[in-house]
Amino acid sequence: MQTFVWKLQAGDAVTFPTPWGPTVFIRSRAQWDSDEAFRKHEATHIRQIKRWGAAKYLWLHLWTRLRHFDMFLYNHPIEREAYDAERLPWPDDV
Repeated sequence: MQTFVWKLQAGDAVTFPTPWGPTVFIRSRAQWDSDEAFRKHEATHIRQIKRWGAAKYLWLHLWTRLRHFDMFLYNHPIEREAYDAERLPWPDDV
């Protein structure tokens, strides 16, 4: 998983498709290193990018945020999948 410390995002992390592959922009390296659930959550977004492709991933996130006027959609299926993954064992495809 590619990570980059960038303290300008709204939450603790944002996973974004880049020309170099999916990248997780994190606010704190210490939190990233110590919080396995956090890493599992972002790994799920990387799998979503790989499954759907960058354009569809970005469109789904943008559309749902505009539709619900909410940056953190805990009950949206894309985020729900990531929150559910926090409690599961590490998948083989990460």
